[in-house]
Parts: sequence; structure tokens; C-alpha cells
Amino acid sequence: MQIKQQIIPKSRKTQRPGIAMIPQFITIHSTGNPSSTAQNEADYVCKNSVRQASFHFVCDEKQVIQVIPTNEIAWHAGDGGSGTGKGTVAARMRSLGAGWVDADAVYRGLCAENRAMLDALDAAFGGVTDENGALDRPKLAKIVFSDPERLAELNRITTPYIRAASLAAIRAQSACPVVLYDAPTLFEAGADDFCDAVIAVLAPHDTRVSRIIERDHLPEEAARARIDAQPPDSFYRAKCGYIIENNGDLDTLYRDTDALYQILMK
Repeated sequence: MQIKQQIIPKSRKTQRPGIAMIPQFITIHSTGNPSSTAQNEADYVCKNSVRQASFHFVCDEKQVIQVIPTNEIAWHAGDGGSGTGKGTVAARMRSLGAGWVDADAVYRGLCAENRAMLDALDAAFGGVTDENGALDRPKLAKIVFSDPERLAELNRITTPYIRAASLAAIRAQSACPVVLYDAPTLFEAGADDFCDAVIAVLAPHDTRVSRIIERDHLPEEAARARIDAQPPDSFYRAKCGYIIENNGDLDTLYRDTDALYQILMK
């Protein structure tokens, strides 16, 4: 199947931020719109969308369309506290030269290849690997997310492996002046103890709700429930050494991010 190029104009900064990157991982999303086509989605993001959301490629059963060059970031992969803009801040710092380690990606890698961790999970939860030895994540999720004690047991088993692999990944990028560690449960896992600085990106509650609704196509009730399930801003203000208030436009966020990056470089 050939890839058709329909690149978003550079002038559409909301969809094509123009921040350089070196690809490391692949993220796959569903639009949740089975009646749409790749062409419809490409046309929307290239011409009509006002959302801070985009992707590199969109495909259906007939064609693949590229809308952003693979050496630039897209807005399709968020992280951590929903709707605050941490992904945007991280992408900006990466464009300035920062390294980056994603704790979720580290965990996915361990689930695919770390036999010791997989054997420990199998023993603890009664056979959660398939016939090929790969982790059956839906089966494990069904067990742990309905039982707080089992979830705590999962974290007890996996945290040491995630910590060791994360530290190895950070050290592998020692040539970078700053290495960002993206961990949604940084404090809960005790991983803040190997960070020289901790940054929180905060945004007004209603702004976060609007962003989640636009980005993830969720009803307002679900968006608010997602935010309410996360720690409040006061938690991060008490624990983080640096706060970026993301309550303005994108240029303001970039300016504040650039200023903080210069501080971290010292």
C-alpha cells in the first residue's frame, strides 16, 4: 500500500507545531469513528480542525495518508495529568535538546521482554501470560483494577523493574544537558528521589475539561471524572520545585517553558 502525502501547512501551528524530534516509539490510536475514512480525517486536521490535536499518519482499509513529517512532533500522544499540557511542555524541551524517558513505554517494554517480571506476575495473579509468554494485559487489568489490594501488589512487583529500567534509559542519554522523566505516578512510585528537579504543569479545571473533551471525544461527565480521580493541584504545588501555569496561549506556554529550560541548564 502506498503512502499518500497531504502535509499540514506550517502556518497551522495548532495542528503542526513544527517542533523537531527523533522518533523512538510508535503510538496507535483509534478515532472512535467507524463511519469515517482516512481521507475524511486527513481533510479535517489539515483544513478544518481548531483543536490542538494531530497525527503523523491516518489509515483505513484502502489507504494511508501522511499529514506531518516524521521528524516533527504531532499532538496525538498526551501524558500524565489529563489536559494540563505536560506533553506540550515536554515536546518543547525536547526540541531544545532535552532527552526523554517515558515510564509507560519502559513498562510496555518490560511486559514484552522481561522474563523475570513476567514470571513474577504469572505467579502472583494466576496465569496472566498467553501461550507465547506475552502478558495478557486485559486479563491482568480485569484482576487488579477492581481490587485495590491486588493493584497494590501489581505495583509492588513492577515498580523495582520499572525503576531499574528507567534509570538505565536515563543514563543512556547522559550526553543530553537535561533528561525528562515522564512518569504519571512519580511520587507514588518513589521515583522523585532520583530526579534533580520536579516540574508540574497546571491548568484551570474547566480548561482541562474542555481540552479532554476535544482531544479524547469524551462526554463532559467522563472528562470531569478523569480529572477528579487525579491528585489536586495543591498536591503538585506542595511537592514540585517548579510550576508552569498553562492558562494562556501556546506562545506564552513556549516562552515560560523556554525560560524554565534555561534555569534547568544552569
